[in-house]
Amino acid sequence: MNISTFPRSLPRQYALLIQLCAAGFGLCCAQSAVAEAAGTRSFVVTYFWNAFSPGPNDCPDGLNPPPDKEIAISRLPLEKREEYRSNDQKVLRIISKRGPNGENVCEAPTSVPDPGFRVAQGGIQEGLNLKGPGGPPSNQICKQLELRNPSGETSVDNQLSRVMACVQHRRADGFFPKYFVNQMRSGEFAYLIEVTGIDDSRAEGDVQVGLYASADPIVLDSSGRPLSHASLQVTNDVHFQHILRGHIKDGVVLTDAADILLPLGSVFQKLELRNAKLRLTLHQDGSAEGLLDGYQDWRAYYASNASAGGIAETSGGPFQCPGLYNALKNSADAYPDPKTGECSSISAAYKIEAIHAFVIHPKSATARTAQAGSAAPLPQP
Repeated sequence: MNISTFPRSLPRQYALLIQLCAAGFGLCCAQSAVAEAAGTRSFVVTYFWNAFSPGPNDCPDGLNPPPDKEIAISRLPLEKREEYRSNDQKVLRIISKRGPNGENVCEAPTSVPDPGFRVAQGGIQEGLNLKGPGGPPSNQICKQLELRNPSGETSVDNQLSRVMACVQHRRADGFFPKYFVNQMRSGEFAYLIEVTGIDDSRAEGDVQVGLYASADPIVLDSSGRPLSHASLQVTNDVHFQHILRGHIKDGVVLTDAADILLPLGSVFQKLELRNAKLRLTLHQDGSAEGLLDGYQDWRAYYASNASAGGIAETSGGPFQCPGLYNALKNSADAYPDPKTGECSSISAAYKIEAIHAFVIHPKSATARTAQAGSAAPLPQP
């Protein structure tokens, strides 16, 4: 049986059968990866986090330290100080109240002098070049340290990872990437990617890329690992459906710039990227990896990362909220405010790892999915 001749809209019962095979029945897994229409490759994202390229000299002064709890403790009555000093849980409730009048410095980061913030010094970060066609106008770009990626490509844009590279729990080997991936695997959110228009007879050509939030959770095997060849449905929410024009060359897809909105779960809520590009390397085993890079509002990023106050500054970092606020502000590289001149957006690249999946499209007439072939302007949130 040649399953490569299946129609593009694979009936759900067949897709579910293939999913069961992948789960352990072992009867047809080897063939399932080619069950899509010719010229289509589809994926579910299994890893999504800031793209870092840590070097040995990135943080010459070490990682960012936690705030000094003694500043907050010194504001307590004398009889309470020792009690708090010996109880970390109680300290967490007050450690951010370091302002001159007891303000929470995470909520009011300008109430105290900038304590400084350690950012990466090496100048090497994963990223894409967001400038040029589809990018911000030249008068909307704020000059920052020029970055290059590990392969030597220059003028890449990923200032956010440069800022966060010296924060222990935000690094690739830290707590937060693991926590974030666990959120994805627990069903809080998932992303689907579908590349259509691939012509295997040519080394390069134009393609269309669908980037969607999923209505279904990532399917896991009995050991909790993401399962290939599962069937996942695109969300009905058109704000999380994106059709991107792209080009493929030697198995690498690069899209044109577009504005992207994606859900990020209960902690970070959502990701909004302007002038975003997706680069995806397609592998023979049905998997893919790449980068999603664009500009995001640094104030929104700060708010979502500092809202937990003392917990954010310690367990979520460590860092000091005023230092993070000023580092983001000083590293912003696009879209200056017309009144203040301060740049409002910071370039941010996110690493993607993905495995094969069957993408099921909603039947709603308003859905903007690759199956509908739409390349119209995206709806605004």
